[in-house]
Amino acid sequence: MAQQAQNLVIDSDECVNLTPESPRFKDLVQQFRPRSIAEVHRLLGPSASGSTERCCMPSALTANLPSPDALMSEDPQERTRARMQAVTAARAYVQAADTRDFKHVEPLLDRFIEISKPVLHGFQFADIDIANGATLTLTYNVHLLYAAAIRMHGTGRMVCKGPTTIRASSVSGRIPVFRPSDVAQVSLANAIRNP
Repeated sequence: MAQQAQNLVIDSDECVNLTPESPRFKDLVQQFRPRSIAEVHRLLGPSASGSTERCCMPSALTANLPSPDALMSEDPQERTRARMQAVTAARAYVQAADTRDFKHVEPLLDRFIEISKPVLHGFQFADIDIANGATLTLTYNVHLLYAAAIRMHGTGRMVCKGPTTIRASSVSGRIPVFRPSDVAQVSLANAIRNP
């Protein structure tokens, strides 16, 4: 993200929606248009310093992986089936800490990205302070949030209406529990459905 990061302060009892459409945040939104599944993984997947655990392709996909050409088949059933399998494979790829076991599926997923043209929206802030009683809501079309520190004071809270990859140096306050795989799995699907 290129611009100088600024702080975001949500005052006591204030409710703020962080959304790409907001006049308040329109100059801060960054759009990412990934051209490969590797770019999507870099943006939404686990951080490089995370787990070294390896994942594997779901067995239902390895047995009957469609060809990249099937994504544009003239047969609507074949096309739908291929795209559904591509979404499943993309979810597995993006949530994997190590993608070496997925190299054979990259041509299919890269073609899927080329066809679906996902648009990911992100924001970068220096620090985020959410005062007591305040709420910061990340709308369904906020896919990435970067911050140095996120501080939720008292009953201050952050609500995610959709899956969002959040990368922060530190987070303090009442922290909701998210499984990283849930966030990564659905972020790509939302970007494709909601460009």
